[in-house]
Amino acid sequence: MQLFLCLLHIMGNGRICRIEDIEQKIYGLTKIMEHMAPGAKAEFCPEMLEGTAVFSVDVDRFTGKERRR
Repeated sequence: MQLFLCLLHIMGNGRICRIEDIEQKIYGLTKIMEHMAPGAKAEFCPEMLEGTAVFSVDVDRFTGKERRR
């Protein structure tokens, strides 16, 4: 039996912006749902969108480090 551990650390610099546009909110939330529950149908009612904060991160730079054991 072979066992290994891989740790990946990511750091980044950039700007975070609150999304106010309803279409952009739907787009972002849909992308999250596609990642978390592939194939599931996602519908968002107006009341839910009003009460949900969505942010985008505009990344200027990423750095990463990987350690295998």
